[in-house]
Amino acid sequence: MEDKSQFAGFWKRVVAYMIDSLIISIGLGVLLIVAFFVFALGSKLEDKMMSAIVSIAMTGSAIVTEVMYHALFESSAKQATPGKMAMGIVATNAEGGRMGLGRAIGRNCARVLSSSFFGIGYIICGFTARRQALHDLIAGTLVVNNNAPLRTIGGSGLVNPGQISGTTL
Repeated sequence: MEDKSQFAGFWKRVVAYMIDSLIISIGLGVLLIVAFFVFALGSKLEDKMMSAIVSIAMTGSAIVTEVMYHALFESSAKQATPGKMAMGIVATNAEGGRMGLGRAIGRNCARVLSSSFFGIGYIICGFTARRQALHDLIAGTLVVNNNAPLRTIGGSGLVNPGQISGTTL
């Protein structure tokens, strides 16, 4: 039986996500302002088709930026985004090791399902044995407290997420 205290709780994850969302929003806001001036000064956007194309391109860029932001940080040696680092939590594979970039991208793409149906995919985090949200269950990942090694009650199976650097997909 695993010790549930090692897994990051719902509210820690929410605060980490809010910090990351603020960082992403600031970055995308700057890009949006630059893009607006480039398109406004460089061409006539009265054409509704051009306006629609620009909107779709910017929305797609925002989605790709968010997925890659999370994936690159979570598959790095730190195993955490700046928000997760601030909250003292890391994202790992199911064994507590570093996840590969492919798994991290898949995990973050699966967030769409967690967000669907009134965010129930996030809410289940509080009710699963390893505090996994739907996207964690799909990708086979965990979010654990940074200094809490994966362990079972009884002391067997010690794995420290901060010390493992195996990259699996």
